Amino acid sequence: MTDRQLYNLQRLIIPIAIFCILFVSTGNFGYLDFINQQNSVMYYPKLLFSVVTAAGTNLLLMAFGAYQLSYRQTGVVLKKSIITLICGLFVASLINYSLSLQTQNTFSAFSWQYFFQTLLGASFSTFNIVYVILGVLITLPILRILAVYATLPSIKYLFWSEILFAGFLPIFIYFGGFSDVNLNAPLGIQQYFFFPLMGYWLTKTEYVKKITREQLLFAWILSICCYIVIVSVTLYQASVDGSAPSQSFYQTLQAIPCLTFFVSLVAYVRNKEIKPDSRILKDNFVRLSYGVLLVAGIVMVPLHKVYDVFTPVLGNFLGAIVWVIATGVASYLIAAILSHVFVVSKLFISLFIGDTPKKGRGHEEKKN
Repeated sequence: MTDRQLYNLQRLIIPIAIFCILFVSTGNFGYLDFINQQNSVMYYPKLLFSVVTAAGTNLLLMAFGAYQLSYRQTGVVLKKSIITLICGLFVASLINYSLSLQTQNTFSAFSWQYFFQTLLGASFSTFNIVYVILGVLITLPILRILAVYATLPSIKYLFWSEILFAGFLPIFIYFGGFSDVNLNAPLGIQQYFFFPLMGYWLTKTEYVKKITREQLLFAWILSICCYIVIVSVTLYQASVDGSAPSQSFYQTLQAIPCLTFFVSLVAYVRNKEIKPDSRILKDNFVRLSYGVLLVAGIVMVPLHKVYDVFTPVLGNFLGAIVWVIATGVASYLIAAILSHVFVVSKLFISLFIGDTPKKGRGHEEKKN
């Protein structure tokens, strides 16, 4: 896959991933709105939509791994990226904290001690994805070794380990009556490691080229079955416990739908002809995606007014979707403007390809 193809892939998947991540951040206003409508005809579609959007982080990590694991960075460059990301997280969290106090008219209660405790404890929930990216970035040298030197049997082994330990085993444990067992999956199959590696392998190996339409169709049918299982187990747990549906099983079988969706996009991008005269805007969404995440964490709460305006007309669920779209668009526009401010632009590092990818450039694919 060339750099230009990788850019086209990320141009498709990153906006979808960020939308899902922001939608999850709406909480009871949209993401969990179905809980209060158990007698409504829209209860099940909203629950399903909630489960599907929980895959946002996984999709973004696959896009992240597809790019970051492809290129060797010197120690100096990697350290600079990590420090810059931390500085961006610090500034955005400080602004977020200050605005929340100002909104509540309690700015006099500002406490540096509380701020640093919250920052180091990753308690600013609107920036959860940034903490995840930071963690993956720190471990990038180790992950790159695993990605580059893995063989096809090793890749299959990791895949089936994910399906077993993160997918079926938690469900089997629950139905076995051991609901209090806390299963800690091996480090390699945690989603923060599994999905970046899979994103790299699916774009750098010839495996996708060998997939037939029948196999891809079967994968989509299997993905639908996975979501049916997740929803069914979630509803069963709620019925047994006599409580509202929880998110305990949301991530159990997400690997199959996520990989299927990613492979479908990879196949589409590979088969799509790239126009020789097509240009890439300097302020494209892919390049500014990290800046969009930072800005979105700040403006999402103030833009709650959008939700208040549209909810009486569209209802809570659709109002939340409009709120998320407005947040995404506003965040991109603000990030695009700030990217031209010298000091601020330094904080908007490009974590994904999107600068000036060449049509013909790309690493040789591994023939696994």
